[in-house]
Amino acid sequence: TILRWTTLSAFFFAAVQFTLTTYLVTLLVEDVRLGLVAAGVALSVFQLSAVIGRLAWGALADLTGAGLRVLLTAYCLAFASIVPLIFMHSGWAITFIYLALGLLGAAGAGWNGVFVAETVHLARRGSAGRAIGGAFAFTFAGALIGPTAFAVAHGWIGLYTHTAALIAVFALAGCVCCALGLREVTARNQMSGGEG
Repeated sequence: TILRWTTLSAFFFAAVQFTLTTYLVTLLVEDVRLGLVAAGVALSVFQLSAVIGRLAWGALADLTGAGLRVLLTAYCLAFASIVPLIFMHSGWAITFIYLALGLLGAAGAGWNGVFVAETVHLARRGSAGRAIGGAFAFTFAGALIGPTAFAVAHGWIGLYTHTAALIAVFALAGCVCCALGLREVTARNQMSGGEG
């Protein structure tokens, strides 16, 4: 069902978000050779952008009435924003690093509010609490599995930046799950003659 696909997408994006918040400073210090203060500022940019992203994505979802489409947009933008992280190195200008991480924070950590609203919207009447509880169980599982998988992969790969490819895989999987849910919404609306 649509709710299952949406919840599965959140599993992968919780893995994205919590892996980034766990390893971002270490990645920037070890592989990009930023100082601790600059790396801390980068994490602050990421987190502040997440707050702004939550507000912006929520406003867009309310404005358009298409929360699942907005969620997919945020997911795709997050995936695209992770790719520069894989290739980031000490030669990059600090301004560009902050901009890249700002975009990544807005999309990769700003999706949660729209996800919660969509979960409530997709739940059967009278079962929103149960739906949220079940969805959060998957979300927290992603938050646990993501950083653990990253640590294991880093042991094999050796560079945090290159290991960020695993975060991109999580993001891509989340995009696919959300797109499959959106496809079901579109098919259901076409069958019922409703709006998409």
